[in-house]
Amino acid sequence: MYEDLKNGTSYDNAVKTLGVPDVYSIAVSSDATMTQALWSSNLVTKKGKTGSLTLNFKNGTLENKSQENLINK
Repeated sequence: MYEDLKNGTSYDNAVKTLGVPDVYSIAVSSDATMTQALWSSNLVTKKGKTGSLTLNFKNGTLENKSQENLINK
């Protein structure tokens, strides 16, 4: 699932795929709006592990992502 989210994916499409993030923050400047969204619940993780997924968006478009202990399904 998370591997399907490629750079350039919109924030709205990410939310359609993953659901509403557990935590997010927004920073606005004169050049851009940066959004960092974190999911830690309802994820498929490695057995016995806690997982998380962080997506970083610039002006509503995915720039990069990181994950911990997730299984792509």
